Amino acid sequence: MEHERQFAELGDGIRLAYFDIGDGPAVLFLHGAGVGASSWSNFKGNCDAFVRRGYRVLMPDLPGFGYSSKPTDVPLSTEYYADCALEFLDRLSI
Repeated sequence: MEHERQFAELGDGIRLAYFDIGDGPAVLFLHGAGVGASSWSNFKGNCDAFVRRGYRVLMPDLPGFGYSSKPTDVPLSTEYYADCALEFLDRLSI
């Protein structure tokens, strides 16, 4: 399946790249923090199976990774990433 990358504007000028695939209850996939980590590189082999089972799969690239903004003026911490994930879900009305 071919999927199109989208972008969401978060506060503080952060541009979050993400994939939004399928319909149904939303499942949020969050990648790790290793070198080269991104939603697509981590989950491309899993997303279609969830979609076929009736889920809406959301796969953002967290700030500093993939095609998302690479901020240099914020602490890239677990708390920061959690706040970004919540804001992302709010932007999509989830």
